[in-house]
Amino acid sequence: MYYHGKSIKQDYLQAIQWFKKAANQGHIMAQNNLALIYTRGEGIQQDYQQAFKWLQKAAEQGHAPAQYNLALMYYHGKSIKQDYLQAIQWFEKAANQGGAFAQYNLGVIYANGEGIQQDYYQAMKWFQKACENGIQMACDNYRVLETAQ
Repeated sequence: MYYHGKSIKQDYLQAIQWFKKAANQGHIMAQNNLALIYTRGEGIQQDYQQAFKWLQKAAEQGHAPAQYNLALMYYHGKSIKQDYLQAIQWFEKAANQGGAFAQYNLGVIYANGEGIQQDYYQAMKWFQKACENGIQMACDNYRVLETAQ
C-alpha cells in the first residue's frame, strides 16, 4: 500500500520498513520487492549489493522473477563480478518456470556463445519457448536461425 500509494499517501520509507520486516521473515515477494527498490533507488540510495543480497534470498527459494533479476545482475556484472555461467544457471531456473524473458536471454546467450560454446540448437530451443510465451523478438530470432540451418 505504501509503495504504490493506494488508499494512502505513497511513502517509500514506510514501504521499505514493512518490506524489510516481511523479507527478514523469509517472504519471497517482499525480498524481491526490496531488491527492486534498492536497484532503482526509490526512497533510498541505490545499492546494488543490498539488491543482490535480497534477490539471492528470494531466488534460492525458487522465486522465478528473483531468479531472472539475479541472472541479469550476473550477466551485466552489477555490483558483482560478471559471471555468464551463474547467469545461465539462474536464467535456466527462471526459464524452466515459464519465464519468457529468461528463455529469450538464454537464446541470446547460446546464439552468441557468451560464456559457453555457441550452440544454435539450444538457442533455437529457447527462442522457440520464448516465442510461444509471447516474445516477438524470440520468434524473429528463431526464424533467422531456422533459415540459416
